[in-house]
Amino acid sequence: MRLLDRSHIIKRLSVIAVMATAIFGAIIGVTQNSKKEAGAITQNGANVTVIQGQKIEYVGAGTWSTHRYSIQSGSSTYLGFCANPTKDPPMEPPSHPAVLISSNARKYQKIKLAAYIYSVSNDTTNAILNKWFQPLPDTNLRYAYIHAIIGLLNDGTELALPEHWAETVSGELGEFIDENSAVWQQASRYQLYELDLSNYPNSQNIMWIEPKPFGSIKVTKKDATTEKDAPQGNASFDGITFIAKQGGAEKGRCTLSGNHSSCTISGLEYGVYTVSESAGNNTTYQVSVNTAKTVTVNDGTVNAEFKNQVKKGSIKVRKKDSKMQDGVCKTTSGHSFNGITFGLYLDKTTSNKIKYNNKEYDPKSGQNEILIAEKTIGEAGCEVTFDNLPIAKYYIKEISANNDYILSDEIKYAEITATNNSAAIEVEFSNAPTSLGTVATDKNDGDHYVEAQSNATIVDKVNYCVEPGRQYVIKGVLMDKSTGKELLIGGKKIESSAGVKPMASCGSATMEFVIDARELKGKDVVVFERLYEYKDDGNYENENPIVKHENINDSKQTITIISLGTEAKDGIDDDKQILADKTAVVKDTISYCVKPGQKYTIRGTLIDKATGEPLLVDGNKIEGAVEIEPTEACGTAEMFFHFDATGMEGKEVVVFERLYIFKAETNDEGDPIIVHEDPNDEAQTVFIYLPPPNTGRFTSKEGDGQISGSILAPVVIITLVGGYGIYRATAKKRFLRKR
Repeated sequence: MRLLDRSHIIKRLSVIAVMATAIFGAIIGVTQNSKKEAGAITQNGANVTVIQGQKIEYVGAGTWSTHRYSIQSGSSTYLGFCANPTKDPPMEPPSHPAVLISSNARKYQKIKLAAYIYSVSNDTTNAILNKWFQPLPDTNLRYAYIHAIIGLLNDGTELALPEHWAETVSGELGEFIDENSAVWQQASRYQLYELDLSNYPNSQNIMWIEPKPFGSIKVTKKDATTEKDAPQGNASFDGITFIAKQGGAEKGRCTLSGNHSSCTISGLEYGVYTVSESAGNNTTYQVSVNTAKTVTVNDGTVNAEFKNQVKKGSIKVRKKDSKMQDGVCKTTSGHSFNGITFGLYLDKTTSNKIKYNNKEYDPKSGQNEILIAEKTIGEAGCEVTFDNLPIAKYYIKEISANNDYILSDEIKYAEITATNNSAAIEVEFSNAPTSLGTVATDKNDGDHYVEAQSNATIVDKVNYCVEPGRQYVIKGVLMDKSTGKELLIGGKKIESSAGVKPMASCGSATMEFVIDARELKGKDVVVFERLYEYKDDGNYENENPIVKHENINDSKQTITIISLGTEAKDGIDDDKQILADKTAVVKDTISYCVKPGQKYTIRGTLIDKATGEPLLVDGNKIEGAVEIEPTEACGTAEMFFHFDATGMEGKEVVVFERLYIFKAETNDEGDPIIVHEDPNDEAQTVFIYLPPPNTGRFTSKEGDGQISGSILAPVVIITLVGGYGIYRATAKKRFLRKR
């Protein structure tokens, strides 16, 4: 080799940025390939092969020259440089051990940095090469100059280089030997090797750089409950970050994303690392604390596994009586929530499986419903709570009701998320109580009064609210309100029943009680009902009813047995004949049995028996009325009818009566509660007569009349207008009915 003229070199030191890319492109391809080869890292002391390439002359043909060298290590090839300009290049490709230069001496750092800048780096930010040489005709010359620079850095010989280049280049490279330098941080990922040529003392040494041996850590996340690398329910691993540290300094990190459960921290030099989980997203999973993993990175990838608990929440299910407006735990009198059972189901929109109570549930299993738990309200309670539920979407249904409440058909949805899991989600079911209500009425007219007759019929309309779809029996019995005991007629209870199988929650049924009420005048009869679940054997004696309605004071359940009887007479002498004159009076004595303490109005009308129409005087009906307010069930009252009977002789007149509930505030009394309108009832009938002319008038306390013949005769035949009569001349003189 020959020393170059300094002016010659200086002339060549101009900007070569435009040619740097070509330099890199020619050489980087060789070294980049080595990065992709698994197990291609040269082991210290392992034999490598030096392959000599073409001769490169520079600074004048035949003056100074070098050869391109390549180092073959296994399946990788690296670019080699002569590092001793004063010695001859090794002419025969030797195979020798590789020596890893691990010294921190700045000289070797600079050599590595120079080789990195030329051979590998794409960073031309600082235009380092621009300062070292002008654009040269081809890459071979550039290689030759770099080899010269490495040589002078290695042994300080300024051969083929201008004076003081060693100092200049060394100073410039020194600016980058700093861990904060971007160029040096990249170069530090490579290591410097040289051949062990101790057996060839006169040959130039060969140096090269290659990537340091790097490994990686694959971090896998698992659910601590399922032991699987998939999140539970609607939870997610997305955003969870893992950090690898060495000596307290961070060396790399990776973050889980999407549906992935693992990530890799790459580019780690061989050695021991501590891997820990950072806060990451951790919205759906608990943070792994005090669970750092210590791993050793060597050739390939080492695994680290973290198991974390998914965040969990709870759902509180509360029962409310729909009839009670002032509190969720209050119930209708006599009712309880005890025994009502709720089911918790996994909604199919949930993303992944969950594990609950040591059993897995898959929302994609294809099942119609995925029941994961049941809970039942206890005695005196009104709510249940499902705890430790993984983040997911659920729904709740009432599985079974008790006899006090109708099964709800509601569905309540609840989703446990990362933001609402700290407190229980509350859902409420508002249910109607089972009920049995009745209205007892007279079959004839629909009121609460039944006439005291031999075949009186009480109709009981039962309104119920129960769980639909089940078969029931409603049993009723008549009660004597005065005693509070069952009503007995002929020593027997009066019962009835009706079977129902409702398709809706609420409905109605009808029962009838046919009784001989002639001996029950004035009694209050109350209907009691009980509803049972149907039994094939029909024996309900020892069964508990689902619901019952037994209120002895319920007016809607009560029937009053009433009667109304009359006896019509002449209001003057109390017999059955009325004189056909202007001062006719009919006295009606009314016998009644009604409910004591209630005020009534009895209204009467005189009826012409022959026509069945009201008897009219000057076009007006002849009516009477009397008000009663009895303190006892049965009694009598009198009602009088005053009218002009002139010209009505020969008529038979019947008194019709109607009994009304008294209403002081209105003249409209509504329908009568009982009527006594029998045109053939002798007791209700009187006869209007007119004596024959020229007869005497007999007046006594017992009666009045006109007679012909001797008053002393025991029997006298009396001729009347339109017929005849018989007058018995006794102490009680009485005109008999027209024949």
